Amino acid sequence: MNALPWHEDHWSRLQARREHGALPHALLLCGAAGLGKRAFAQRFVRGLLCTEPVHGEACGHCRGCRLSAAGSHPDRVELTFGLRKDGTPRTEIVVDQIRELSARLAMRSQLGGWQVVTIDPADAMNAAAANALLKTLEEPAAQTMLILLADAPWRLPPTIRSRCQRIEFHLPEPALALAWLQREGVADGRAALAKWLRSSRVAHPAASMTPVRNSIEERCPSPMPRMLITNRRQPPAVPAWSGCATILGLHNAAPSMAYSLVNAAPSSSIRISER
Repeated sequence: MNALPWHEDHWSRLQARREHGALPHALLLCGAAGLGKRAFAQRFVRGLLCTEPVHGEACGHCRGCRLSAAGSHPDRVELTFGLRKDGTPRTEIVVDQIRELSARLAMRSQLGGWQVVTIDPADAMNAAAANALLKTLEEPAAQTMLILLADAPWRLPPTIRSRCQRIEFHLPEPALALAWLQREGVADGRAALAKWLRSSRVAHPAASMTPVRNSIEERCPSPMPRMLITNRRQPPAVPAWSGCATILGLHNAAPSMAYSLVNAAPSSSIRISER
């Protein structure tokens, strides 16, 4: 899995803590959609479940890596929207799912290493589910890692946020983003963003993005639907990253940020922060 350059600081700090045996029991990965936090989570999880990691990266050939790639690792649990009794997907994560998770985590790791849980989107937990998760966060089992992913972390109760190590993903600096876009095959990232901005009418953020979104997504792999149940049989779906993902992510964060990116001088080191 190719690492995104603006993840490097977060990755280095996590791996330093791992080397010193000081990893937190829970992480909250948050920030605007489109900046790669889910790819970061997949990369980190695979490294934890690998028995022969190299600088935190999964080796790709050990038993743990083969099980992860097959989507059948017994110590990996992914929790997302479940199904209602009529077979339709829920729009929130409910308390029964968290209770099942807690019962699962009460058991020992089957392979003797980490038990790793991702909850995505964590900000879709209803109040009862969040309260049920709180006990697990307060009394974590040994070698258990919970990773919460949220585009809107403010929707999580303060009691949940305060018990997680928060890793916040921000928009990269213009020069870094444009260089990466070029490496990903977007020959003129600045021109692509400028065209998008003209079409989306930045002065009116509520204007329809459909025409430009469609033209961009033609160059992007279609994101696979989230699996609906824990401990999936299929390999985890991590869309291949392209410049398109970041372009769309810029709009999701704030159109004015993308405007700054397009209009920054090529050598600019302007820091674009979320608003």
